[in-house]
Amino acid sequence: MKKTKRLGRGLEDIAHYFVSQNQANTSEHSILNESSVQNRYKSVSIVDISDPQRGASLCAKVGIELSQKGIKVLLIDADSRFPGISFMLGMSLPGFSLEHYYQEIYEPSDLLCTGPYGVKLLAPHLTIEDVSVKSNSKKSLMLDVLKLIETETDIVIIRQFEDYINPVIDEALFVVQALTASLINSYKEIKKFITADDRKMAGVLVSGAGKGHTAIDVFEKICRCTEMSYGTRPHFLGSLNAEEVGDSAFDSSSVENIVSHLTDIALKNREIKGRKILFFERLRNLACSDEISPMEKEYLAEVILNINQ
Repeated sequence: MKKTKRLGRGLEDIAHYFVSQNQANTSEHSILNESSVQNRYKSVSIVDISDPQRGASLCAKVGIELSQKGIKVLLIDADSRFPGISFMLGMSLPGFSLEHYYQEIYEPSDLLCTGPYGVKLLAPHLTIEDVSVKSNSKKSLMLDVLKLIETETDIVIIRQFEDYINPVIDEALFVVQALTASLINSYKEIKKFITADDRKMAGVLVSGAGKGHTAIDVFEKICRCTEMSYGTRPHFLGSLNAEEVGDSAFDSSSVENIVSHLTDIALKNREIKGRKILFFERLRNLACSDEISPMEKEYLAEVILNINQ
């Protein structure tokens, strides 16, 4: 009887060690991840690549409607294009970066503005510099202050344009223009967002579906691509009228869909018990990942001490 070829004996002898170790790690990590996800505030971004005014208007409109329902909303602008959310809320803010507020002339209260119906807006705009890995005591302190602000909210909604903040976003709502070039660019952003993490979710709001096509037709074509590429579907949020501007561009049922969906997320955030993993805590971990806390140093010192004994 012919013997099957075997792997090199040395590799075969140690293979079981790696398999069992990896299985143990996977099991442990899944438990940790499950606990982490349960305690994590879910943050949502609204992404409109082709029309900054529409994206800002949608953020403002959704934020106000959520506030009217008793949801504590914190809006954050991470899109430098004009007009910003503050403009659409009728507020006059300069749109300084977070770093600008490191100056001693500012108080923590200067970071937060109150708009119509009590909706909260972060005064500074987030930029790529705010998430760059660069130890900075002022940055750490600022993000700690923002964590305290976030504890008083039910949901954080970010107006987003670039993808640098994607690692700390749980769900993104994409406004997709039903034109060939814009549609392809939007799909690239959806794909880039979802493939970064299996737990991330995407919603699609279709604008400007052409003659012979409906918004749902455009959405289904996107879904066909997402299912082929990474085996999942975004959820459909409705359509926009591309020929209109301002509030008239938004179909009332589409806005209701978004508000209803975000209300569910906000209420789940509110129900989290125990330690909450906030948006700004995750942003701080991303921006200050090269910083070691005193507690971490203490734990590492204990390990070194035990090894040397």
